[in-house]
Amino acid sequence: MAPRRGWGAAHAAVGLVNAIASGGVGAAAALGLWTRAAVEPEAGYRGVSLTRGEELGIDPGLLRAVDEASAAWLGAPPLHGLRARVWSGIPLEAGLKGSSALVNALLEAVIRLRGYEPPGLQELARLGVEAARAAGLTVTGALDDHLSVSGCGAYVTRNPDTLLLSLPGIPGARYAAIAPRGRLSIARVSRTVYAASRREALLAAELAAQGRLAEAAVVNAAALAASQGWSLDPILRALRLPGVAAAGVSGKGPSMYVLAVDEASAARAAELLAQATGSETLVAPLLACTQPLKRGPGPAREAP
Repeated sequence: MAPRRGWGAAHAAVGLVNAIASGGVGAAAALGLWTRAAVEPEAGYRGVSLTRGEELGIDPGLLRAVDEASAAWLGAPPLHGLRARVWSGIPLEAGLKGSSALVNALLEAVIRLRGYEPPGLQELARLGVEAARAAGLTVTGALDDHLSVSGCGAYVTRNPDTLLLSLPGIPGARYAAIAPRGRLSIARVSRTVYAASRREALLAAELAAQGRLAEAAVVNAAALAASQGWSLDPILRALRLPGVAAAGVSGKGPSMYVLAVDEASAARAAELLAQATGSETLVAPLLACTQPLKRGPGPAREAP
């Protein structure tokens, strides 16, 4: 008998290379800010998210997309109704992959609600992309995002075609200092604004595919700064601090980040970002691949 409640979890990620700007190549690294979801059967779709103290409604269209994607994977009819409750420590619309984490956490929760274990990482990411597309939450397919919010280390992908490679991350980087700098909705992001910085974005993608993620992050930041009119000064200043391994703009922005070798170095970088941007900052660990992910390859039992 299926349980009456399902649970799921995912986490944030630092966007190292923006796939919108590059024309499809993206890179991201797992970050220890968590999203947890609980779902129950319901007549219709409704949900609430408590995100860093702010209570928001969850789009019924997103819950429907998650229901339909999980049902298709199981080869079963959709539930046609869910009630969801989500708790998240990921800043809203900050380019830290909060929407991808929400989708993946809900997918896990719905699959468990139906009495199964979630799929392996690559299949879960594929389902996440499918649900995000149906809900209008992604421009490029965001495979790197959906891998990184449920995986560890870093991922470089060609969206939406296939996984290119996974990497242990940026050498020496263990913590991230983040300056969210407000919110930027995906609905306000257009491919055309990146046209002037396409050459830099393509270089960032090439560096990422070679595994040179620290260099890719800086070039990507230059591309985003040029297209959005942001100043690179905080990033350039942060790169001169001791203990800093990389710095850049996360995802589509507006968050700026610094990756550091230890928590104390990250805290110093956070102070610099706070002074330079006027934004509240936070420090969180990067999630390294210290052991294999404990995810099975498919359902725990045969789908009906």
